[in-house]
Amino acid sequence: LGYTLEEQMKQTLPSILAEREHPLLNIEVMLMMDGVEHHDKWQLRRKDGAIFIGDVIAKTLGHGRYFATVRDITAREQAEAALLESQRQFQRMLRTVPVVLYEYVMDQDGRDHFLYVGPKCRDVLELSESDLLAYIGLIWNRVHPEYLPRLREENLKAVRCGQSFRMESRMFL
Repeated sequence: LGYTLEEQMKQTLPSILAEREHPLLNIEVMLMMDGVEHHDKWQLRRKDGAIFIGDVIAKTLGHGRYFATVRDITAREQAEAALLESQRQFQRMLRTVPVVLYEYVMDQDGRDHFLYVGPKCRDVLELSESDLLAYIGLIWNRVHPEYLPRLREENLKAVRCGQSFRMESRMFL
C-alpha cells in the first residue's frame, strides 16, 4: 500500500478501500467478527491514491481486532481480462470465416480424434461440433476414395515428424 508500518497501523478500512467497496464493508466486517474467514478481491487505495485490485484474506483475532494479508493482483486481473477479450475476438472471427478450423491429434496407438472443431462445421460440412468431436470417422468417411490413401499417408508422416501438412482433397457432403 505504500505506507510505513507505523502509518499502516493508523489506517482504517474505509481509508484504504476504494469508494465503490464501502457499501460492502459493514457486512463483511460483521461476518469476519463472527469468525467467518474472509477471502475475496477488493479494490484498494494506495498511499498515493492509486487504485489497485487486491486479493484479501482476513480473519478475526478477537477483541475487535483482525489480521489481513493483501496481495496486488492487478496485473493478473488485467491479463485475464485481455485474454478474455482476445478469446471473444477469436470467437467472433471463427463465426465469420467460411472455413472449419480444427485441432487434430493422433495418439501413439494410431487412434485419432479432434480436440477442437470450429463453429462453421455445421455450415460447411453439415455436421455438428459435438458429433465430430465424438467420432472422427464422420470426416474420414466423407473423403473421396481417390484421395483417401494419400491423405492418410500424409497425415501419418506429419504426425511422425511433428509437423503439419497441407493437401487438397474432394469430400462428399
